[in-house]
Amino acid sequence: MTHGKCSSNGTVECSENYFGKNCETFCNKSMTHGKCSSNGTAECSENYFGKNCETFCNKSMTHGKCSSNGTAECSENYFGKNCETFCNKSMTHGKCSSNGTVECSENYFGKNCETFCNKSMTHGRCSSNGTVECSENYFGKNCETFCNKSMTNGKCNPNGTVECSENYFGKNCETFCNKNMTNGKCSSNGTVECSENYFGKNCETFCNKNMTNGKCSSNGTTECDENYYDDNCETFCNASMVYGRCLRNGSRQCDAHYVGQNCDVFCGKGMVYSECSHHKIDWCDWRNFEHKCEDIREDICKAKMTLFEIDTKSSKKNDCLSMLTEVHCEEVWIGLCNSHIIKTYGTESSNATISVSFKGLVLSTKIPDFFRNISKIFGCGWNSWNYNIISKQFNTRKSKNDPMTVVSFQFACNNSLLTQKQFHQIFLNHQSEIDEKIFPLTVLRKERSKSKNIQEDLLSKHWRRVAAILGAINIALIIVLVAEIGKAKYRKLMQVNPDSENEGELRF
Repeated sequence: MTHGKCSSNGTVECSENYFGKNCETFCNKSMTHGKCSSNGTAECSENYFGKNCETFCNKSMTHGKCSSNGTAECSENYFGKNCETFCNKSMTHGKCSSNGTVECSENYFGKNCETFCNKSMTHGRCSSNGTVECSENYFGKNCETFCNKSMTNGKCNPNGTVECSENYFGKNCETFCNKNMTNGKCSSNGTVECSENYFGKNCETFCNKNMTNGKCSSNGTTECDENYYDDNCETFCNASMVYGRCLRNGSRQCDAHYVGQNCDVFCGKGMVYSECSHHKIDWCDWRNFEHKCEDIREDICKAKMTLFEIDTKSSKKNDCLSMLTEVHCEEVWIGLCNSHIIKTYGTESSNATISVSFKGLVLSTKIPDFFRNISKIFGCGWNSWNYNIISKQFNTRKSKNDPMTVVSFQFACNNSLLTQKQFHQIFLNHQSEIDEKIFPLTVLRKERSKSKNIQEDLLSKHWRRVAAILGAINIALIIVLVAEIGKAKYRKLMQVNPDSENEGELRF
């Protein structure tokens, strides 16, 4: 035998650490975690395995067990000497090493390699657990969103979006836009979107983009064409006039002693009003000259004012005594207290009363339109016609279903008062056009004659004559009455004292 010998009595004497009939079994008697049995088998301490009991294996481990040779047999996804290390072998973005450590793919972190973090991002880095650590003022999963945390009129949300204060817009909340503006609104980026025809930071400037003689600049200021002025470029003023200039509002400022639309008419000292007016000048301003117009009423009459306008605008007022009192202008002007003044040019007003009858009932509000249309058909200038209503009567005696309206008036065309005959002649010349255009009635007027008299307001025409006659009659009646009363008293006195009668006769 190799590891022993036979004694003198034939017993086997084995070498140190060998056992068995032939000393063929080795067992290290000096092992730390075990001992040798009588037959040489190793008897290991608890949790130790191996020929020399040198292998430790915790038989009480949670996620594994010990094999016969002491190696640890771990459960699925557990690693380590005691199977204490968990590693998910089915993870998507990584794998488990032999000792159970997690080996993640590029840009993935975490116990299961479930956290993505781009290690190549420009404005940040990845921590050991995969959380993103962005540089100052950068936000987002890749630190790609910039937000200035030191902005004045806003703040940054956790995700890097900008939250601006009220009425501020833009990446840095640097753009102001008043959301409460009346004539506009703010877009998403803070630009002002004004309503039609409004301009400015707050859409507070109005400019009519549809004006005929001008245009609106980008800031809403009006840019008028040559010779046009005011906010809508509708006032014409000849900027090239020699003796005057145009003011900002389009009004003319003539040099001294010059008047007219183009300041081209001389109206100097020593000239009378008629010498200026024959040049068709509206009026002659004498405030800076020696001579003045003789009567303020000249301007009042020429302006075709009503009595109400005269009372409010004139420094020399005319009293209106009754509804039929005429305005006290020169003889060439006539008019009633409740109407406009028109010029007669020598025509007797009594011969200028015209009556027109209409089918139907004519409202007073429709009468101005009638005269406006008549003036166009007659060819009157746009500012050279006027009318004076004398009376308006409704006539339903013939038929209640066929009423008539009779209007009596005076009418001036091209500043000349027409007589009844003149009006009727022009009327006949334009009969078809009047029948076609005059609203909404048909004019049936015929020339007045003795046999066919159209109703007029006779009181308004002859009231002074009638009043005088009635007054004379009243005075005569009063005189007769007083005389009769005197006679009666005298007779009574004579009856009481007959001697006084004789005495009276003697005295006579």
